[in-house]
Amino acid sequence: MSIPTTTASETERLQTAAGWHARLETGADEWEAFTVWLEADPRNRIAFDAVDAAASEAVDLLSLTAPTPPPAARRFSTRAFLGIGGIAAAVLLTIVVRPDIFQPEKHEILATAAGERRDVTLSDGSTVHLNTNTQVAVTMSRGTRNVHLEKGEALFEVTRDPSRPFHVAAGDRDVRVVGTAFNVLRHNGRITVTVERGTVDVSADGVRTSVRLGAGDQYAAREGARTYQVAKIDPTIAAAWRDGRAIFTNATLSEVASDLSRYYGKPIVIRDAEVAAMRFSGILKIEDQLTTVRRLAALLPVVVAENGDEVRLERGAPPSK
Repeated sequence: MSIPTTTASETERLQTAAGWHARLETGADEWEAFTVWLEADPRNRIAFDAVDAAASEAVDLLSLTAPTPPPAARRFSTRAFLGIGGIAAAVLLTIVVRPDIFQPEKHEILATAAGERRDVTLSDGSTVHLNTNTQVAVTMSRGTRNVHLEKGEALFEVTRDPSRPFHVAAGDRDVRVVGTAFNVLRHNGRITVTVERGTVDVSADGVRTSVRLGAGDQYAAREGARTYQVAKIDPTIAAAWRDGRAIFTNATLSEVASDLSRYYGKPIVIRDAEVAAMRFSGILKIEDQLTTVRRLAALLPVVVAENGDEVRLERGAPPSK
């Protein structure tokens, strides 16, 4: 088995970072010069973070074998004992044993077009199932796993890793998990989180407390609002899109039209307020747009009209019995 090693330039950068780390730890007033060096190259910050992590691990190791000093002196005396050479050696040893510590963050954009679905396995083994017209930004680092749901809907199956919490940001909501499966929808200013298994914590910007959800819980809120609702549902309903189905329970026709519009290039438009307020419960198979909308219209007193830019639902005769 080959042992990973750093390049000469990485080693030199680490030694420089170790020097800065040791001087700052001993109280040297060099913050301005340090900031110039830190911002001169993104790799300098990565190296300094690696030094700090390795130094912390070395301190933890020393604390297991050395007598415990008074609390006020503990941090200074232990790290001062390490010195510049000791910290650099600790860094290089840590990178041989754990080469991932020097790796930069990994950024990735995942997206689907209208009508497209896609499954992606992340570097940590987690899987993201993307529904139609969805975009997420993924950032993987040594200590965190962050996903930003910019629009659309995704189901996450998260590999358990207590040392690296998995965060999904959707608008002004943050979903935090360790290992679980859950669905997140962000569409037209509303955010819905549905838990299939495990537990998740949902928090809102500006709110200290979070809401804990378990299997079968669905959290719903509007972006920018402090209020939210939590209800019990069959989690397979929220994930039915993976089988090409859309399930609605007492939804307004306006909500149905908005949801179905995500799957197609043309919007489904309702201009009559009474038609928009009609209620619908049922299962629709997601096929080509006109077929799907006509199946919906056959169950309600509406008709389908199409022009070049949109598909309209208008008042019509009641459906035949």
